[in-house]
Amino acid sequence: MSGDRAMPQFDIVASTRRHWSEEQKRAIVGEIAAAGGSVSEVARRHRVHTSLLFRWRRELRAKAQGDALQAQSTRPKFLPVTLAPPATSAPGRSVVIEIAIAGGRTVRVCSNVDIAALVRIIAALEERR
Repeated sequence: MSGDRAMPQFDIVASTRRHWSEEQKRAIVGEIAAAGGSVSEVARRHRVHTSLLFRWRRELRAKAQGDALQAQSTRPKFLPVTLAPPATSAPGRSVVIEIAIAGGRTVRVCSNVDIAALVRIIAALEERR
């Protein structure tokens, strides 16, 4: 006889973890913002813990802020500049010009600066970004 061969046993464990789409999260968090909506009531209605709703709200806000920042252009913007002679400067006295560069850097030069040197300085600063 071949004998009794025991069939291997497998335990099947069902996952109790639920997965929510981003649209579902937005809709549920939106219920909190509705007039008279409370986190506890919304959590009970959807059978989730209140801390999960607070986390979703925080994550959705962070994502919205990140999207807003990304939407803003990070490229430098050029503004029109008009040069005019100083109105009340004394003869022989130079005026200080302040130039704001991307990244919060500022260059201050005298009005009689060599333009070629200024261009080299700004180019060097831009390379260090």
